[in-house]
Formats: sequence, C-alpha cells, structure tokens
Amino acid sequence: MQNAPVTSFAIASSLPITLWPLGGLALSAHRSGADFDFSIAAIVIPLLFGTFHVICRARGLPQSRKAYLFAGAGLGLVMASIGTFVANVPETVYGLVGNTRYLALLGGPVFYGAVWGLVLWPAEQYVLREMGRA
Repeated sequence: MQNAPVTSFAIASSLPITLWPLGGLALSAHRSGADFDFSIAAIVIPLLFGTFHVICRARGLPQSRKAYLFAGAGLGLVMASIGTFVANVPETVYGLVGNTRYLALLGGPVFYGAVWGLVLWPAEQYVLREMGRA
C-alpha cells in the first residue's frame, strides 16, 4: 500500500493522544510538590510513537501481536530510560526516590508492550483492512 508509512504514523501517533487521560493518573500520583510540565510530553510522545512505528514497519516488523509486544517493550525501555535518567519523571511525578525510581525501567516496557500489542496492533489491522476494502 503506497500510503502505509503515513497511515502507520497517523495510527501510532494518535494512540498516545487517545490514552492521554492516563496522564491524569500521573498527575494524581504527584507527591513531591515539584512542578512537572506535561505539555512537552504531549508533543514529544505522539511524535516518538509515530516515528518509532514507521521505522519498525520500514524495517519489516512482522504483522503479529508478538512482534508488536516486543517492539512496544523496546520503545518502553527507551522511554523509561529517558524518563528516569534525563527527565527525572519517577521523582517529580510519582515521588519515587533512591532505588525505587528504577521501577519505571520495569513498568515502561510492560506498559508500552501492552499498548503496542493489545491496542496498536489490532487498531492498525482494522484500519488497514478497512482501507483495503475501500
């Protein structure tokens, strides 16, 4: 399909926006009193999701739930690493300090893997199937 990269980007980058209400959970979990600006995350995360998905598809990501679970887990590890070591998200958002802040390195891959394998993969399959019918 000629527009598959554009379609893949649109599907994957819209996914975080539809899941953005989960950000409310992060805000409610905020314990440290520090200000955390979610506005940059609202821009960067969808762009990273879409770009990563297009790269995965261009590199031949198999159209299977298992492949998407592993690709999502890989992205989750990258995002959790950035959040933990660069943006200090565990401390500023969840109030995790010391060694507990590294829990994000476990949670990120699990969460992103689940989103990619259980939400993105079937959504993309549905959209591509419907586009094929048109």
